[in-house]
Amino acid sequence: MAIVLIGQPELMDKIGINAGKEVREVSNRLVTCEIFPLDMQLEAYVAHKLSRAHARPIDELFEKDTWDAIRACLIGTVNRGTKSEVASMTYPLRVNNLLVLLLNSAAKIGVPKVNAAIVRDLFKRGGKV
Repeated sequence: MAIVLIGQPELMDKIGINAGKEVREVSNRLVTCEIFPLDMQLEAYVAHKLSRAHARPIDELFEKDTWDAIRACLIGTVNRGTKSEVASMTYPLRVNNLLVLLLNSAAKIGVPKVNAAIVRDLFKRGGKV
């Protein structure tokens, strides 16, 4: 029997190789796969998602300045045991949720394409992704 656990990067701190003796039996049986942030593949990822959904092309929905603004806003703190690191949070689920918010915001204000100003405004207003 196999069990698949999906979680934030901190999950490995709780049950990974360096976890405490309480989870040693589980840790010894783990095979891990880490999904890295999209970072420089962000545009390619979104273009692929849009093409698979038979949606409009990426350049018809997003201005070029959108991507750097998204990268700048999706930065967070990751706890790694006893220390914290600032890291990119451009993981697929977070990006997908943000894009929905951005497209809805652009439609609400009547702007034909999402741009960096819309991204920054969403985060200034406390937009949670």
